[in-house]
Amino acid sequence: MRIELNAGGLSSGTSVATMQDDLGSLVKRSNSMLSAFQLLRQYTYQINGGVGCLQDALNGIEERIQIDDSRAFNIAQTETKVKAFVQLVHTTDSKVADLVKQNHDAFYMVNAWAKPVVAMDAVQLWYSRAMDVLNAAEKIGARQAEQREKVDLDEMSDEELQAYYEEMLLIANDPNRSPEDEARLNDFLDYLSDVDVKSLKYADLADPRMFPNNKVQRDCLKVKYYVALYEPLHENDTKAMNTFFSNYGDGVPESDHWRDEEILAIKYLAYRSPQPQHDLLMKYMPQIKVADFNTVSETGSAASYYDPSDRMIHLNRELFLTHVSGDYHVIFHEIGHNVDDLMYDGGTDETVYNWRYSETTDGAYAERLDQALERDVSKRIWKAIDDYNEDDALFKIDGPGKQQIYDVMVGKSRYEDLNLRLKFAYDLINRNVRSDINRCTASDAYESQTRGNIYQGPHHSAQYWEDEEMDNMEVFSAWFASGICNPEDYERARQLLPETYQTMDEMAEKHLGRSYTNGKWKY
Repeated sequence: MRIELNAGGLSSGTSVATMQDDLGSLVKRSNSMLSAFQLLRQYTYQINGGVGCLQDALNGIEERIQIDDSRAFNIAQTETKVKAFVQLVHTTDSKVADLVKQNHDAFYMVNAWAKPVVAMDAVQLWYSRAMDVLNAAEKIGARQAEQREKVDLDEMSDEELQAYYEEMLLIANDPNRSPEDEARLNDFLDYLSDVDVKSLKYADLADPRMFPNNKVQRDCLKVKYYVALYEPLHENDTKAMNTFFSNYGDGVPESDHWRDEEILAIKYLAYRSPQPQHDLLMKYMPQIKVADFNTVSETGSAASYYDPSDRMIHLNRELFLTHVSGDYHVIFHEIGHNVDDLMYDGGTDETVYNWRYSETTDGAYAERLDQALERDVSKRIWKAIDDYNEDDALFKIDGPGKQQIYDVMVGKSRYEDLNLRLKFAYDLINRNVRSDINRCTASDAYESQTRGNIYQGPHHSAQYWEDEEMDNMEVFSAWFASGICNPEDYERARQLLPETYQTMDEMAEKHLGRSYTNGKWKY
């Protein structure tokens, strides 16, 4: 690396190096001239008889000495500054060379003009031309993407959107579609995939015309169009879902069968679901049956559950359409239990506790999942305890007091055994943790690990968690259903249960037989 000091020179084309030499010569000549005048002055003073008539000449010499002395000083200053400038240039040149050496490729990518020209051999020349072709193709692709973006789907009327959908449907059914049409189709599917199904609680997805030209109708159309476009592209998924919707237990009247709007909504959620939930769904959906749509509990209230004895899900329409977790979440939660059962193909039906993949040692993840759950919940509880002391608490708690509160929180001690101050602190800390898990599917994990002491509801009663066998299976189904139905809730639960969710990711990896790296799945 070299920094050119004279690119064009000093207006006249003189290089800095030449200027340095000239300044040195000028200093020498100036000093010589000054010495000569000083000598002349000395000789003049020594003339016999004094200065006399030479006084005027002597005054002129004195004036010239002063001028040349000032000029010599200025030239010397200039020479010093030029030397400092050249030193700075060389230092900068050295630093730049080091930086270029460290960031060679990145530097030349930004400063192509600085890259030395090197003769290419035949192989290098071929690769260079190939890169030129790829770069040109990339630019063309970018222009095409920019043109696609000019299609403002949000600004289309319902009629225009329908016309565009019909065009995309022809493309979806064309096995010889071009790459550009494939990209347009994928862009359209992305646009259609952002509907919050909970917002369609009172909408008739099968006939959205009852909500003309408003957001509800637009969302209904997006759900309908997404399913219609997805299915020609994914025949196996379509077959799996259609098989599920035709699977009923004995005695289910036709009048209770799946309704058109329910089929559309469930397909929409299943088709756009993330990995690994998507592939677990499609693998096991053909084996899942619905036993009932009017299930009630022993007390007569609406209920939904999975029964391992008949390996069917028992649902209640009133519940899965109005449950606080969101429309259809209950369905996928019970399907999650069914999938958990089917994943463990070595299970039997003798008891309720020997079939779950997430619970059995044969599944290889029960112990790891237990430990991950305990660590995740424990860390959050201890953080809440520590935060209490840091938030200007009315009553500070010491180490033994913290341990007492933790023991009560996880069900190892009784609340009644705390003194008044610790009860006050416990109530605030418990409320703090509950606020974190409010209306989040992570609540199952916190409720199970604290034996209902951190109870958020409404999924299960506090008494439900007295049975430790329920922990893993409920956390698995919560992980499964929230990933499908509520992406925001799913990400929030991952933050509250990082190690637990990572363990379930790996469990699915093992079962599906593919690698999982940094949140991405590879077959």
